[in-house]
Amino acid sequence: LVEKPSVPPSDLAIVGVYGFGPEIWEAVDAIEPSARGELEITDAIDYLVRAGRRVECYVTEGFWADAGSPEALLAANRFFLGTGEYRVEGHVDGASTIEGDVTIAGGARIAASQIIGPCLIGADSAVEGSVIGPNVAVGEDCVLRGIEVRESIIDDGARIEGVSAPMERCVLGRGVRISGLRPTGPGSLTMLLADDSIIGPPNGE
Repeated sequence: LVEKPSVPPSDLAIVGVYGFGPEIWEAVDAIEPSARGELEITDAIDYLVRAGRRVECYVTEGFWADAGSPEALLAANRFFLGTGEYRVEGHVDGASTIEGDVTIAGGARIAASQIIGPCLIGADSAVEGSVIGPNVAVGEDCVLRGIEVRESIIDDGARIEGVSAPMERCVLGRGVRISGLRPTGPGSLTMLLADDSIIGPPNGE
């Protein structure tokens, strides 16, 4: 087991999913920080191998993405939105359209909006006067009003309204607040925002 080798010994890589017994604490106590000053999980696993402990691995098939970057998160989002059962359980008014593979969870409310699949609207979220999708996952208890968004992840409790430019390739954390955003340049907006971030005009104007 080798951490980030310059010359990889095979074409296999660890996917980052582990299951450990209590022996892992013995390994953690026995290893030293790496050159970057961290205790490496690969060093702990290597210790278990050298100590004769039972260590097994399984080769996975199919899709895998390293969720360590916004691009990887969006790639995983696209994949999972395209693999599932789609259902409309929330309320969609007569002024709205649903296109393609869309899930609208119970309690969600869609008004005067266009939802383009693949797309997920979480429970108890409200979408008004907006174009959402494709490849957008919206969490629970969100409010989206007067926006256009595609290829994005919007986490629970976000409130986004009055954004005059299309939003694309955004990863927005829980409780994000965006309002009255009117960029002057052409093109779409791409944002990576941590939980509870707030973006709006100065002085609430």
